[in-house]
Amino acid sequence: MTGSSPKPDCDDSESSEERFSLEEFFVAPWGLANEERPVHLLWDGDIERLELRIADPVELVEGYNIQGDISDFVKDLPGEEGYCLLRISKSDFLVPGYFNTKFRIPEIFENAMTGQPIQAEFLLENGEVIQYSSQTFTIRPQLELLDSPKEIELTEGDESVTLPVHMQYIGFGMAEVEMDMEGEGDLISKGESIHHDILRAMAESGILTKESEELGPIPEEWKQKHGVEIPDEELRDIGNEVRELAREDKLRDEFDEATLERIVDALEEGEEHEAEIYDHIEVMLLDSILNAVDRHPAENVRMANPNAHLEIESRVREFVLSYDLKDKIGNEYKSIEVPINIDDKRPDGGILEVEVETEWDNHELDPDEILDQLEEEI
Repeated sequence: MTGSSPKPDCDDSESSEERFSLEEFFVAPWGLANEERPVHLLWDGDIERLELRIADPVELVEGYNIQGDISDFVKDLPGEEGYCLLRISKSDFLVPGYFNTKFRIPEIFENAMTGQPIQAEFLLENGEVIQYSSQTFTIRPQLELLDSPKEIELTEGDESVTLPVHMQYIGFGMAEVEMDMEGEGDLISKGESIHHDILRAMAESGILTKESEELGPIPEEWKQKHGVEIPDEELRDIGNEVRELAREDKLRDEFDEATLERIVDALEEGEEHEAEIYDHIEVMLLDSILNAVDRHPAENVRMANPNAHLEIESRVREFVLSYDLKDKIGNEYKSIEVPINIDDKRPDGGILEVEVETEWDNHELDPDEILDQLEEEI
């Protein structure tokens, strides 16, 4: 993005252009909150001073071609409130004719795009001042609830229910969404389905003791086919979660108690056996994730726990789905909450299994196209 045409303070514009010319004024036209963005200035001619004003909020990261740290040139002057002012004299440049800096916008704005002006001001040797203006936009992804059930009505014999939730993602590339579920203010489930899937797979695959002959090596062609590996530390964390899940009393009806105990023991064995078990867990985990992605395809949204499974007791009369959005550099945005009432008419109550199936509409935005529209409006 280039700056506007020079605006000299005097009438001798032709002589000013002969002595000075701005070759390039580039400002990153857009970026996410807290994402580093560059500013590049290149000029021809002698100057006494460069002043750069960037609207607050802004954090300067570093500067190039200056003698000292970028913070040494930040000035706090009356009448400059609302701007970060950089003042650099010609003697402060290592090499005359250019200046680069990087900055961040630390605030997460509510609008999809929020603009902030940037101004470069050159003081020439004869006292003339020439200004150039540009701007940068802070972008943010957004979630929107399109449709969801308002209430679940349960009748005698109901033990499970599937909830269709329709969401829309509006943004500028990949984002991650994590779904939590709460009832009566208590956390009920947070992505337990994958750990549950792995536990079931372990129970069915013969991972029982270190002497089990059913634990053969993982074929190398499998990893070559998928091209995916999971870090050992992550696998250990997942193994810990599966082990704790296997200890819960609520699983005794689904799995044989002896099988659960052998799985717990196997996960607590030494490093040699641990490696063998975790090779198998890696395969089970990836199979679970790939199956979930097949059920919930989305090009620009990655669900941290896409196939959420929930068990609720009849005493819970309402629960809330919470969709938490995080962008590619880790910024977290306001959650979308989906409250769902439970009208439980079952005479004996009991445990209800709830499967949440989230359908995604993706509305990909092109910041450059939006900028063109904004400039036309201005």
